[in-house]
Amino acid sequence: MIERLLAKLPQSLWRRLPLLALGSLAFSVALTGYVALRLAEQRLDVAEARAWGSAMSAIVAAAEQGREQERLSRLLPDGLQARTLRSGEPDFPSAWSATSYRRAIAPGLEAAAALEDGLPRERFFRKDLPPDAGMAAILGNLSAGLAAQNRNGALLIALPDGRRLRFESPAYWRAEASEIELLLLAAGGFLAIGIFLVSAGFHLAYPFRLLAEAAREGRAPKLPLLASSEARSLAQTLRRDQGALAEALEERTRMLAAISHDLRTPATRLRLRAEQIDDETLRGKLLGDVEEMSAMINDLLDFLKSDPVNEPPVPISMKALVEEICEGYVDVGLPVVLEPGNPLQVKGVGTIFSSGQGRMQFIGPETARVMGRPGALRRAVSNLIENALKYGGEAKVRISADAQEVTVEITDRGPGIPDEEIQQVFKPFYRIEKSRNRDSGGSGLGLTVVKAIADAHGGRIEMLNLPGFGLCVRFVMPRSLEQS
Repeated sequence: MIERLLAKLPQSLWRRLPLLALGSLAFSVALTGYVALRLAEQRLDVAEARAWGSAMSAIVAAAEQGREQERLSRLLPDGLQARTLRSGEPDFPSAWSATSYRRAIAPGLEAAAALEDGLPRERFFRKDLPPDAGMAAILGNLSAGLAAQNRNGALLIALPDGRRLRFESPAYWRAEASEIELLLLAAGGFLAIGIFLVSAGFHLAYPFRLLAEAAREGRAPKLPLLASSEARSLAQTLRRDQGALAEALEERTRMLAAISHDLRTPATRLRLRAEQIDDETLRGKLLGDVEEMSAMINDLLDFLKSDPVNEPPVPISMKALVEEICEGYVDVGLPVVLEPGNPLQVKGVGTIFSSGQGRMQFIGPETARVMGRPGALRRAVSNLIENALKYGGEAKVRISADAQEVTVEITDRGPGIPDEEIQQVFKPFYRIEKSRNRDSGGSGLGLTVVKAIADAHGGRIEMLNLPGFGLCVRFVMPRSLEQS
């Protein structure tokens, strides 16, 4: 309903808001006015019914004198009816409640007030009438009490000669909403207005929330059909800026790739010319510089070309992938050890037979299947193992999984990384001079590539310095039942 209403509103946000505010205000005023008017009408009806006491007393006196029905009708005020009941006719309609409120109105005369759906509530009849109150005051009190019941009612007078006189008033002693019901109606109306305004505010703000999420995640925004013109304009601006930024980044990447590629030829010439130098010391230094420059160029080219998003994700077994990588290092004699991981653990679910507390272990072949990009994941795990070999002399690899995540843990016995620089090592070309040997170090792009691959899979990289010596790196990937 909210969506259909918003669809009929103007497209501009600055026009929608005033219309919603004015509409809500108009509804509130109308509802308040209706309730106040009904309450005022009820109080007026009670006051008018109380004024019938004298006329009703005169009619009772005339009925005692045996006047005919036509003469009695001439004494009735507007809105009041009276008639003498025939012999055998019930006091009140047979469908009405058999209980009534009875009160003496004069010596030998008694009045009985009855309602269609139950016993009249005595609190609506005044109890503070003076002892010498006449018949007119008592009948006026009974009439006002029936009007205040907000139910269909009637008043019966038993005459001394056995005849019965019944007063009715369809206009005043009628069924209608009580004061409490009217107040509940007002409260429900204001609650409905509040729910409507909250829902309308959500629908108006939801497109901007989508825009914020799209800008934060760097993707194209998708807006609902009911988005305001301001939100659509902002979405177009965001798409244009994202396109310009992507084009600029792509142009920068192409430029860096072209420069790096072009630098390979001069590096090759430098290597050839350095080999012709007779001085072995100078020749060795120049060849070392050329090799370092070539390695940096190759790393940069690999970094620029290795966009994990370009590789389509497929279901893969992380356990098989890690085992294959570790076997490759072991085959060439490098100290890489694949340690057994923990069994698959699943959190228990409570049922009517058990609380489900604790965790259950799955003992069996755990493949740790995920949706991933095999080439990118292979490179990430290889980079982490090579870092462990380079700076720690050995690499211990462990893979574990639960129902939500798969974790590849790699530990070494190297110097570790200062805690204040753990977040800095993921930046491109960042190298730690004190804890990493510059001569044996890389170009500072390895961990940058690993983090990019983890981000592309919705995962994360965790680093933890071990007590004494060593560094523990965890490559964590999410997995869900749908992906598995």
